[in-house]
Amino acid sequence: MYHYVSVPPPDADAIRLDLSVPPEVFDAEMRFLSEQGYHTISLEDLVRNLQTGAPLPPKPIVLTFDDGYADQYENVFPTLKDFGFTGTFFIITGRADTNAPGYLTWQEIEEMAANGMEIGGHSLDHRFNLAVGSKQAQWREIQPAREAVTQHVPSALPIFAYPSGSYNDDTLAIMRELNYVAAVTTKQSVTNSSDKFLELRRIRIRGSWSVSEFANWLAYWLRQQ
Repeated sequence: MYHYVSVPPPDADAIRLDLSVPPEVFDAEMRFLSEQGYHTISLEDLVRNLQTGAPLPPKPIVLTFDDGYADQYENVFPTLKDFGFTGTFFIITGRADTNAPGYLTWQEIEEMAANGMEIGGHSLDHRFNLAVGSKQAQWREIQPAREAVTQHVPSALPIFAYPSGSYNDDTLAIMRELNYVAAVTTKQSVTNSSDKFLELRRIRIRGSWSVSEFANWLAYWLRQQ
């Protein structure tokens, strides 16, 4: 689970620093994965494997990127293409709708999708943690995101990332009503199962990590399976 892949501004707070992986470190992390024989897969690949046992390549890994920041087009997209990797990008669709500064445009998103990147929703505005809102308020954040992604990337599988990892039973009900096939949380694990497609777990990549720390944490989580 990545967020920013860029150098944070001088006045960045602790949260921004934690969420910001410098481009040269990201490149080194992707090089490490490539040299270690990892193969990127999509969430769609993972779902099919868990549902039907469809085969996966050796050492499969899903690379996810939240929020739809502009640096994901500028820094992530070219690096993934360099290594023959794919990524899954979760878009705050209201930011793309308004061409908000610092965020991906729909033109960039469509180009990424045409080059094999997987696109999902991350709410309309990311303005509150879903679990604290009424079902109606949550619907107003989730449904437009589903519609926008489908409009701009018609082939996209209905997938979602919960803003700040926040969700409750109402959220899961909306996911089912809108026929989402998978959703990701911020709960940390590399183990997922066929009865939890709407509560898939990920590993947060920290901005402070060196490549050796990245490798050590990857090995740690793999041992927890």
